[in-house]
Amino acid sequence: MYAAERGMDDLVCLLVQHKAPIDDHDQIHGKTALMFATVNHHKTTVELLLSLGAKLTATDYEGRTAYDLTDSTLLRKILNPQRSLLERISTFFKS
Repeated sequence: MYAAERGMDDLVCLLVQHKAPIDDHDQIHGKTALMFATVNHHKTTVELLLSLGAKLTATDYEGRTAYDLTDSTLLRKILNPQRSLLERISTFFKS
């Protein structure tokens, strides 16, 4: 979560390659790595986490998803649960 919160994409990849659970929740608020990346407006980290299989439907202790936590129009577009996985991945590789 630390790496995602700070937009450290290389470290996120390394951690996932070494079997770090991508959808674990922090103990204080129940946020996932995807939520931390979203709140801190790390677009490439959000896209990376989604391409690695992070769940859009994961909720924090208040029942909010990453989509609910952002005020960014761009991130809302990326996190829209109506978008297909293929659309999200193709967006990642175009940037």
